[in-house]
Amino acid sequence: MIVIVLAASLAATHPRAAAAQDDSATKAPLSDQVDRLVRQMAQGSRASRDRAEKQLIELGPDVLVYLPPIDRQMPEELKVRLRRITSALEDRLAESVWKARRFSLSGKRPIAEWLKEIEKQTGNRLVAEDLPSGPVAVELPETDFWPGLDRLLDQWQLDVDIYGAHVGALTLGRRLPDRLSRAKRAAYAGPLRIEATRVQLSRDLRAARPATALVELELAWEPRVAPIAVEFPMSEFYAVDGAGERHESTAGGATPTFPVRPGMSAVTLAIPFPAPDRSVKRWTRMGGACRLLVPGELAEFEFTDLSKPSVQKKASVQVRYQKIVQNGDVWELRLDLEYDETFTGLDSHRGWVEDNPIYLIGPDGKKLEPLGLELTQQTRHAMGFAFLFDLKDEPARYKLFYATPAKILEKEVKFELPEILLP
Repeated sequence: MIVIVLAASLAATHPRAAAAQDDSATKAPLSDQVDRLVRQMAQGSRASRDRAEKQLIELGPDVLVYLPPIDRQMPEELKVRLRRITSALEDRLAESVWKARRFSLSGKRPIAEWLKEIEKQTGNRLVAEDLPSGPVAVELPETDFWPGLDRLLDQWQLDVDIYGAHVGALTLGRRLPDRLSRAKRAAYAGPLRIEATRVQLSRDLRAARPATALVELELAWEPRVAPIAVEFPMSEFYAVDGAGERHESTAGGATPTFPVRPGMSAVTLAIPFPAPDRSVKRWTRMGGACRLLVPGELAEFEFTDLSKPSVQKKASVQVRYQKIVQNGDVWELRLDLEYDETFTGLDSHRGWVEDNPIYLIGPDGKKLEPLGLELTQQTRHAMGFAFLFDLKDEPARYKLFYATPAKILEKEVKFELPEILLP
């Protein structure tokens, strides 16, 4: 025991010994690394404790399941450090939803099997009917989801049906014979794909206004992401012609907003520009921006004692269980949801939160889902709900499980589209 303590002390005080210990620790299983670093935070010097905290955060969100629960016997400083680590890693986990998923393929399989492999690697479900049944050779090095999928759809002569009725999935179908390459006409940003799909020149013969060029824009997202709402600030849209002249959208300060309903995989928008001179055959580029409210990764909450109110917090969300009371033939369970940040539009878009998983686990271990729900309050950062359950036993014999995004992300994306041919 003395030798171990002495070795630990030397590693904590001698830089070269500490570096050697850190290097060997990175090769140990993650659970062992976490145990060692937590002990270091409790027993080492100040510099050693700081280094251990930093290393735990650098190990990433997988650390969360191995961190010890905070209890009363812990030194106060250790409690503070564990809370700080947990908060930082939960925030990082919530933010990770915005990163484009990546995948790679190599071999020869039927297209249906390739789609399953893409789903396995990215978490993005792809649904297709009437596919060719024979094996298809694919060699695709690791790439982001949308650029990789576009290359494959070009190869397989398939397309995305944005009006497909599959919730949480992209619907694929055979491509029309005259369709151009998907990979050459899109811009990509994280989990988003942006494309100009149509240009129309029009003139209102009843008004003394110049002719207008309407550009139809399609913004799609990876199906695992599903934004809450998307808005487009029209003042950010412009087009540049071959002479380098910049043309602003005529929509001025308008900011159209689109709530995203279950089953949607994209939104479309018509952007007005001044009609170009007939001699202009193309715009060399077109730019714009969008702002999105995006749910982060789900955080799970479990309440084991329904006889009294209880509050739990993870990352940026706080869930408050209030009570469960009988209301006629059903039981009414009150639950409040509150985020740290205030979000414009959150009070008018709530379809996403109504889809959050919630159920009770009874004494027999079976799940009991609610019969329905009622909204009890709604602000720009909080919501309250009453969930209705048909219980067969006393409420105290049940446990409550609830999951909700650990954070609501506000993302602004600026993009530029490649060359646009004009009518």
